[in-house]
Amino acid sequence: MAEAQPESVSSAVANGAAAATAPGAGGKSKVKQQTTTKAERRAKQEAQRAAKADRMVAEGKQPRKAQGAPQKAGEKSAPAARGSEHQSEHRVKPSVQADDPKVQARQLKKLEKHNIVQRPGEIKCSLFSHLHQHCRDFPLTSQLPMANSDIHKSVIRLGLMYADYSIRGSNARCIALLRVLKEMITDYTTPNEKEMARDLESKLKPQISFLNTCRLISPSMGNAIKHIKLCISQLPPDLPEEKSKAKLLAELERYEAEKISLADVAIGQFGTQRIADGDVIMTYSYSTVVHKILRKAHLSGKKFRVMVVDSRPFYEGRLMLNYLQQDHIKCSYMLLNATSYVMKEANKVLMGASTVLANGHCISRVGTAMVAMMAKTYGVPVLIACETYKFSERVQTDAFVFNELGDPSDLVSQKRVGRSQPAPESEMDSPLANWDANPKLALVNPLYDVTPPGFISVLLTELGPLPCSSVPVVIRVKTC
Repeated sequence: MAEAQPESVSSAVANGAAAATAPGAGGKSKVKQQTTTKAERRAKQEAQRAAKADRMVAEGKQPRKAQGAPQKAGEKSAPAARGSEHQSEHRVKPSVQADDPKVQARQLKKLEKHNIVQRPGEIKCSLFSHLHQHCRDFPLTSQLPMANSDIHKSVIRLGLMYADYSIRGSNARCIALLRVLKEMITDYTTPNEKEMARDLESKLKPQISFLNTCRLISPSMGNAIKHIKLCISQLPPDLPEEKSKAKLLAELERYEAEKISLADVAIGQFGTQRIADGDVIMTYSYSTVVHKILRKAHLSGKKFRVMVVDSRPFYEGRLMLNYLQQDHIKCSYMLLNATSYVMKEANKVLMGASTVLANGHCISRVGTAMVAMMAKTYGVPVLIACETYKFSERVQTDAFVFNELGDPSDLVSQKRVGRSQPAPESEMDSPLANWDANPKLALVNPLYDVTPPGFISVLLTELGPLPCSSVPVVIRVKTC
């Protein structure tokens, strides 16, 4: 029985009633038709649908859900539900949902396919409960098989070096990743009856997942991974395997040379032009591109002095101090809490960056924002040296939504991270020696902070000095 619209039925009944009351041609009126309410008609239609569904079930057919059937409160249609779920997955990444059991259960299933363990997401501090906690003693390779593993041996070695902080710094981590990918591609062999581009990209996913489990992938590494995936997808299907591998290896060499090595040379030239005789330059922690700028300026004959500011737990400023002494550059060393006392002696602040976001905010080692804020207070210009391959399309205004949490025990330990000396007796007697046994005490070790663009005077890139507002323009031009 065809289903009539309620408005059509009502109008038809009304017309019929009007026709029944009107006198006919012979002067006699027609018999008045019986009218039904809208609720009665609706109940009749539902009864007909139920009878039809029962008849289809008896015949072994699957009944189709009626379009006009009412839905329960809060229930969404299947396409809408799938669409909302798809949008939520793209809106919030699983890496910042460590406090959501459902999201972590889905991630665990993906990692279990390749025998990759998942880091625990438990953290006492509720402000950072959505982030994963790095634990130095966590067994990353406990479930990996001894042979026939989906993870390449070079990737396993690199991941363990990431987890132990043996390799630090955005450029160093990205260069190590590119070289490991070259080893993986060299050892790769396309299986029979499979296309190289699709199979190689599927083999690349567990490698990245393992490295991300060891330590979060930095934005610069993410840009490099996107580039190599794009190169893999553009490989012609009819190209021989050896030529395809040679093309990918050449592309990785070109990416490292142009985006990092040559970019640092260009930044060194632009940075040298900003340094004058008699300058007192303050820098924080260690940055390869900052060291190259200072070294190039010293070799060009300029006389200046450098103040190296450092902080726990890595004390990377000691590495910068060692390199500057080898280059015979006059320098001094101090900790972060002395910045306010010595800032009045500096006339420039030169620091590196892990990434620069599309809104102009700079993400770098924790403590960078404090030095930039102090420089802003004293009217000292802040120069940030950063390659454009570190520019990210992400937008972030604070260091709480997304960050990387280091091992809290590094804050308690007095020794430098990466060394294996036993703890001194004074450290064992510290009130924080058994901090993890205190349920009311939480230690948080964020590795990065966010510097607003208002604290940054200029960005030194291989394209030249740029304001922070030019970052989205560079990103748009590079993606075109």
